[in-house]
Amino acid sequence: MVNRVCDEIFLRRQLRKKYAYIVEQVARDLSLVQRAKQVYCSDFSVMRQRERNTSNQIALENTVAYDPNDLENWFTIAVIRPSSFGH
Repeated sequence: MVNRVCDEIFLRRQLRKKYAYIVEQVARDLSLVQRAKQVYCSDFSVMRQRERNTSNQIALENTVAYDPNDLENWFTIAVIRPSSFGH
C-alpha cells in the first residue's frame, strides 16, 4: 500500500477518478444530468473524454516503433492499435 501512495502514476489516476466523480456529482446536484437533458453524464465529462481520446490518438500517431537492425522497418503505434487486444 505504501508503494502505491509513493507511485506518481497511481496517484494521478486516483485523483483523475475522484475529480471525475465529483464533477458528475455537482452536475447532478445542479440538475444538469436528468432524463430530459443529459441522461447518463454531463456534457463536460463527454467533452473531457473526447479531448483525452484525441490527445491519445495524436500521441500514438507521433510515436514511432522501429527495428534497430533494419532502420527502414518502422511504423507508428497508431497503426498497431486497432489490431491489438489491449485497451
